[in-house]
Amino acid sequence: MRRACGVQYAPNVRFPPIAAISAACNRWGVRNYLRPFAKAVIVGTLAGALPAVCFTMPLGIALYFDDVPPVHWWSGLYVASLPFLISFPLVVAGAMLIGLPADILLRRCGLESSVAYVLTGVIAGVALTSAVLFVIAAGPWVWMCSLGGFSGAMTAWAWSRSIKESRRAK
Repeated sequence: MRRACGVQYAPNVRFPPIAAISAACNRWGVRNYLRPFAKAVIVGTLAGALPAVCFTMPLGIALYFDDVPPVHWWSGLYVASLPFLISFPLVVAGAMLIGLPADILLRRCGLESSVAYVLTGVIAGVALTSAVLFVIAAGPWVWMCSLGGFSGAMTAWAWSRSIKESRRAK
């Protein structure tokens, strides 16, 4: 056994820093939170994107089958998937910058409950959506902020359910 970064690894390991990162993640308990985080991000992305997909999907299908020469086949796919392309980075950023610190705060204060998580998610979703809309000077604030609040609530709900299951499984 050889050592790299204070971690023992087998001689057949080709890249020791990866072994060191993996060992550190195990030591800090990161693996226990990756699956709940991924589930929450997927649920939040779907919650934020699916209402808009009801409008963009027919338009994307029409563009896909359009015979106008400047329109390529991928433009229909792009238009249909645009809500997912917008929702995913916002949900990941909100979950990492607001959700994880809120989880630590709620856990330390002893206020962990699904209601507390969902209320935090609604507030964070509306705040993050309002901030982005303010920066880009967009118009439909009420509709988009309600969609952001719904996405935040669903992300927080999925996080609270997944993290309870993860802790129960230990």
